[in-house]
Amino acid sequence: LTLLNRQVFKNCLSLESIELSENIRTIYYTAFENVPVEAIPDIPEGTEVIVESFDFISKGEADAVVPDCVTSMDYNSYFFYDTLTIGKNVREFIPLKFELGCITDTKQKEIYVNEENPYFCAEDGVLYNKDKTEIVHIAYGHNFTDGIFMIPASVTKISCSLHCRKISSFEVEEGNTVFSSENGVLMSEDKTSIIQYPAGSRESNYTIPNIVKKISSGSFYNSELDSLIIPESVECIESG
Repeated sequence: LTLLNRQVFKNCLSLESIELSENIRTIYYTAFENVPVEAIPDIPEGTEVIVESFDFISKGEADAVVPDCVTSMDYNSYFFYDTLTIGKNVREFIPLKFELGCITDTKQKEIYVNEENPYFCAEDGVLYNKDKTEIVHIAYGHNFTDGIFMIPASVTKISCSLHCRKISSFEVEEGNTVFSSENGVLMSEDKTSIIQYPAGSRESNYTIPNIVKKISSGSFYNSELDSLIIPESVECIESG
């Protein structure tokens, strides 16, 4: 036996103890759902523990701390908490893509990372990989200063959706070689691709610059534009 699947011991309220095989390599966190705490075994070192969507739903608590045993989780694992602290052993975080944007306006206001975690760091409501070259996740309820979302110079990859109505403008730090912004819109460095229009913008009309050749998937998702003018220079509009 190498895998403990979802809810395998769910509601086994009379369990007094569980002994795990030395061969166990992967455990879904819900395997022990509603099992008495004293019966839950120590997780063998090196075992992958996976937390999935809605595995943890707040019952009134404001803050969530991911247990040290968890190695993999997704954006929805702690959906209803004000703050989220990523545990020291989490090495995989599955981000929100734009297709699921209907749930991006959550109460999650802040993200922290255990200082011993070697894979991630967080700052101002944004989860990065450790060297801050990738934006992995954002707290969609975070109050970004003046509605401005700043892309650091070090960032070369954005893995999550940025169509958050708390963001009214994008800015890119000087020295970034991959991204740029113009009139608050996030673009490729050469401004030939639109990456994200700020969903929190109060503008009612937008004209895409004549230099733009590509509109990326989900670029205008969640926006409240009344009109959008697309120039002849656009050659590609990506689909979801």
